Amino acid sequence: MKIEELVKKFKKFFGEKGYTIGNELSLVPQRKYDEVSPFYEFAKTFRPSVGATTFLKELKEGNDPYAVVQRCYRHPDIKFGRIGDGRHLALFRIAGLGTRLKNKEKIMKDFYEFISSLDINKNKIWASYFGGGNIKSKVEITEGPKSFSKDMEPQFFEEDTERKEIFLSLGISEEKIIPLPNKEMPPNWTNFSGLPASDRYGGYRSHLYYEISKPCSRACYPEHNEECKRFIEFAVFIDETIEKVEKNGKWLFIPFYEMGKFPFSVCGLGIERLTMITEGYSSVDQLEIIRSPLKEFLKQIKKSEDSFPLEEIKKITTTISLLQSILFLTSDGAKATTRRNRDRQFIELLKKSLVMISNISELVVNSKEKVTEILLLDIANYFTKEYPYVIKNIDKALNYLFEKRR
Repeated sequence: MKIEELVKKFKKFFGEKGYTIGNELSLVPQRKYDEVSPFYEFAKTFRPSVGATTFLKELKEGNDPYAVVQRCYRHPDIKFGRIGDGRHLALFRIAGLGTRLKNKEKIMKDFYEFISSLDINKNKIWASYFGGGNIKSKVEITEGPKSFSKDMEPQFFEEDTERKEIFLSLGISEEKIIPLPNKEMPPNWTNFSGLPASDRYGGYRSHLYYEISKPCSRACYPEHNEECKRFIEFAVFIDETIEKVEKNGKWLFIPFYEMGKFPFSVCGLGIERLTMITEGYSSVDQLEIIRSPLKEFLKQIKKSEDSFPLEEIKKITTTISLLQSILFLTSDGAKATTRRNRDRQFIELLKKSLVMISNISELVVNSKEKVTEILLLDIANYFTKEYPYVIKNIDKALNYLFEKRR
């Protein structure tokens, strides 16, 4: 199943279930969408996920339950070299579901019914949930033009037994439902949201994983001792139920109901990762979204894939992923200046891409500008049916990448 087919199937399935199907937002957030949460504050970052802000806005307007497919870009994946690891793409899509907390069992069951309709082995699905413990988070303080982070008081939260029971009701076997943290594993706070200082809201978090290889050891579980890359996470469930609030001189997590707000629950599904699973691949770099531009590029430079070592092909596919994000960010209005944090992130992405382009240029004995132009055109042609406007921004992307951007 192609990515585009999965997106259409997702929208059709949940539309028929009575969900309001939302429109995709820009990768460059605007204040009118993002006034609720500092995580999406204007000029701070690009859009890394569907986000609590979007769901809160739509649910308030009565669009409950709500579903949307959103393009996303996460700069930490670039900064820490995750692109090319077989699990991360620079530009990716998340299919999101949202509803008020009282209906969270419904969206979990609807979600599981959807993935059950696909060609995947449900016996290879594992789950994790919050196993209880003290949560230590941070809060972002702004005083005039300056911002800084401050530690919060640790707070204890009970085990999320409700989520575990829902997973059991869906047919996931108990030995494949892992509490995080637990006694056998070191503390892992991925199953509680709201930990970064930039996140205002928080709550229980759960994940679904798919087993794509054999275990490397008896203690090989999702999120722990996974040297073999046995699992890939493909979905997350988050309950947004508490907010960071200053009370009596201390910053604490306060329940939404005490703040006069309604709690809500969201689900995020990685479209590319689920497509990878349905195709039986072991890496997202095997997807057509990467392979199609690669094949066209090799055809135009009159080379076969067999003429390059695997590591060199990996350099090309990683560059394709980086250039995809540059082309879409440019099309959505990203700027290569140093005035805002996200502009500096964009420049860092451009510099990283130029290093990769230089490697390919030496490999295929062609100029950096020509290599980049060919790759950008191949990428734009791949997306032309779904996003026809990106092809008009190739020259702009080239200007940002090379001398003219300065």
